[in-house]
Amino acid sequence: MALRLLNLRLGSSIQFTCNEGYDLQGSKSITCKRVSDIIVAWSDHRPVCRARMCDTYLRGPSGVITSPNYPVQYDNNAYCVWVITALNPAKVIKLTFEEFELERGYDTLTVGDGGQVGDQKTVLYVLTGTTVPDLIVSTHHQMWLLFQTDSVSNLLGFKATYEEIDQGSCGDPGIPAYGRREGSTFRHGDSLKFECQPAFELKGQKTITCQKSSQWSAQKPVCVYSIILVCMNRKRRGDKMCNLA
Repeated sequence: MALRLLNLRLGSSIQFTCNEGYDLQGSKSITCKRVSDIIVAWSDHRPVCRARMCDTYLRGPSGVITSPNYPVQYDNNAYCVWVITALNPAKVIKLTFEEFELERGYDTLTVGDGGQVGDQKTVLYVLTGTTVPDLIVSTHHQMWLLFQTDSVSNLLGFKATYEEIDQGSCGDPGIPAYGRREGSTFRHGDSLKFECQPAFELKGQKTITCQKSSQWSAQKPVCVYSIILVCMNRKRRGDKMCNLA
């Protein structure tokens, strides 16, 4: 950060600027003002310089992408672009989300195939809302992301990791908490079957298949605790404390 000092007397101002690649968060200028007969103070807090997270070209084999300011709320009227390129042109890109919280319907993250940002023919998903998306896999050695926000509300944003994987794969979707999975290969045409531990109910598709588009046929299911299943098991054992009526 660079600052320009005019003087430090009452009524004087300090102006701030950031180095190339950084954006100023806060007031560009603060002024020394009188608060009371004996106290003077600056008109605002000192600003900070944050690394610019937008318009970035990334190369594999792996890395992290976050919305601007993450884990602090993103800015209004943001327009950010990322293009990910695999080091090995025979590989594809897998994108996995850890956090996701955007204003539903107004702030969006568009994920596309290839390196032509904004090409509607290559759009894979337009993401919004607060549900963490399932993993996304490109069909080429490049993937692009476009993050756009409006001028009203802003939320936490998102955090995602990317990595190179072999072509013809949908990537490992993981195993749901309190669940089990049958199947350990993720090539085109491979299927995975899921089930839940006792007292948990499966929500979603029991079987998902890796399609030629390198996307799974459905999202990974989740296992939800079910008091009904617990009661049914107890009633089978003659436990009268659990009444389903």
